[in-house]
Amino acid sequence: MPNCTDEPRNDREITEFCKFWIEGVIVVLIALFGLLANSVSLYILSKLPKNTFNQLLIALVSVDSLIVVFATIDTSLVPVFEWPLHQDNWFYISAARYLLYPGNNILLCFGIYLTVAIAVERYFAVCCPVTYREIQLTYSTFARICWYVGPSALLGILVNIPRYFETEVLDFQGRNMTADEDDLVVYKDEGAEVALMLSKIRKTLNKILGNYI
Repeated sequence: MPNCTDEPRNDREITEFCKFWIEGVIVVLIALFGLLANSVSLYILSKLPKNTFNQLLIALVSVDSLIVVFATIDTSLVPVFEWPLHQDNWFYISAARYLLYPGNNILLCFGIYLTVAIAVERYFAVCCPVTYREIQLTYSTFARICWYVGPSALLGILVNIPRYFETEVLDFQGRNMTADEDDLVVYKDEGAEVALMLSKIRKTLNKILGNYI
């Protein structure tokens, strides 16, 4: 008869296998392909005339590349391959709270707003050509780029300021504490348990909006 105690072990092996290949290898390969494609795009755009539209596309591709780097580190390299730091490392825990988690959301919003800004720039170029031409002759390319990139970056930061207050690092010092998986992520470092806990605000919003945040 099959041993029932082997089933959980087999499930764990399957989980680890899928995690290594799907969350690890495949994610990294897709990220490398994305970075390679973005590098080619940056090279081509750098050879084109340095007008406002092309420079905004360069900014958008750069932001997209940063998103890929941040997401790959946070979801694949550290959790799966434990590179460049172990997930239990205090530096990574601090970086996840103050840099990776809010930074990734800031970059995502920045990229979205920058896409909208490029659409606005194209709208003026096509629908208001006379005004667009006057602006080109009046202001430098750098100034026009700042009109679009500056507000996009500022909005991306302002919208995600609450992200810095959504997490808290707790040192349980080896005490046995239980919590729902959705409430906290537990790390172990030299016998101490460290939890990255979501704030009450986020949990309340999750309950209201049905965990879509």
